[in-house]
Amino acid sequence: MKKFKLFLLAAVAVLPVLQSCNDSDVEGADSMALVTILNPGGLSGTFYFKADNGQTLYPSQFAVPTGGYNPEDGQRAFIYYSLLEEKSQQYDYNIKLYGISEILTKDVEEMNDSNEAEFGDEPIELVKLSGEDRFDCLISAGYFTCSFQIKVTGSEKHKISLVRSASADDTEDPDYTLLELRHKPDDMGSDTPVARSSMASFKLNSYDPAVTQKKGLKIRYKDFDGNLRTALIDYTE
Repeated sequence: MKKFKLFLLAAVAVLPVLQSCNDSDVEGADSMALVTILNPGGLSGTFYFKADNGQTLYPSQFAVPTGGYNPEDGQRAFIYYSLLEEKSQQYDYNIKLYGISEILTKDVEEMNDSNEAEFGDEPIELVKLSGEDRFDCLISAGYFTCSFQIKVTGSEKHKISLVRSASADDTEDPDYTLLELRHKPDDMGSDTPVARSSMASFKLNSYDPAVTQKKGLKIRYKDFDGNLRTALIDYTE
């Protein structure tokens, strides 16, 4: 197994969203879960986790020092852990925490003619699961979580957004809500860009299929060849 300390793993995107939670690449941990970090007090050491199945997990033990880790309330992440036998009256499980991989976490934003330039429209591709025709995307717990690729040249910043356009038309696929995955990089200079993978989780709010009662989401994006593509992502309760 790979040896990781408790820090934010830059390579989080190599972990498929749909990977079994019984699999882990962190030494000592026997489970992995996609969670929302809850830290309502905003204090270091007071956070706990809510898995996408609704169960709560409290990190009562740590494999390594946390270094004063103080996450934002609502931050999405993968956690690597082992269950402890000691029961908790307040949480579903006590865990020993071995690692945290934060994921870019944002809300779906509204886009119109006046602010479209803020979101850009540079190429960004959804990643497919290896050997399958499915995208590495998941709708769960009110979030759309996805793996994606963009072209980068170095340390420039990249803005990734999921937006609902004011001109969106759902009539072509009425069982799906149309959202757009947008990418806006800083000046990338003249160096040759390379593809790099990453991951994001967007809070859907009123666009959540659990709210709209639709089958899922229709994600529009622009591929590396400049072609507009769409992906239908089904919601499974």
